[in-house]
Amino acid sequence: MQRSKAFTLIELLVVIAIIAILAAILFPVFAQAKMAAKSTVTLSNMKQIGLGLQLYIDSNDDLFPKIRHDAGVRTWKHAIFIYTKNSDIFRDSVNPAAQFFDQHGVPTFNGNNPPKPQFRRGYFYYRAFHKTGRWQDEGDYGVSQINEPANALVIGENKDFFPDYGPWIAFLWKENGWADTNWAGGKRNNRAMSLIFADGHAKFTNLLDTCPAPTGGENMWQYDPANLSFNINGTTQTLGWMETFCVTLRQKINRLP
Repeated sequence: MQRSKAFTLIELLVVIAIIAILAAILFPVFAQAKMAAKSTVTLSNMKQIGLGLQLYIDSNDDLFPKIRHDAGVRTWKHAIFIYTKNSDIFRDSVNPAAQFFDQHGVPTFNGNNPPKPQFRRGYFYYRAFHKTGRWQDEGDYGVSQINEPANALVIGENKDFFPDYGPWIAFLWKENGWADTNWAGGKRNNRAMSLIFADGHAKFTNLLDTCPAPTGGENMWQYDPANLSFNINGTTQTLGWMETFCVTLRQKINRLP
């Protein structure tokens, strides 16, 4: 009589153990590949937004858009939308805040009649108002006022309700014993974000790279950390609070899980 061949219990357990080890090795790789693919989509969307921004600038005497338009009813997103023709590029697939509308997209805005299209949260616009000599949207912000357009960020990722942001916003927005950040869009554990620069190009950038150590020159926020004095509305003012993001970033980024 011939005996039928079969796996012994030990052999079966060895095979199961090998499969489990391979799965433990491969699953994180697959997750990273999936996140990398989504980050690529984000960067592609940002490049389209950057192109729309450049088209706007070219059509408006080399001036950047205001943060808010039409008596505050519409935002910079609406201004760029007429060139991009696609509101979906403003919705990021990774950013957890993208499921919500931004300030101007919620139904309670403007008497329950938010302007169309309604945009999601996820992208902020930064105007270096100190370059204009006026507060926020009061002055014209143009290409000629930027020293290094390829190193001057104008659009980035965040999770906030508001369509604008700047270096005066703290890195952590909840301080009750735990770490959370309203900056970045959930990629690389919120330690990096996609940025659009003043020359229109987009780049995935570590947050710390936006705040290099003072070297006697401007950082990506277009101010020199060693010289925070600016002429605003005809008077010289020291705007030390502009360093809030960079200072809190260096202090607290290691608190992220």
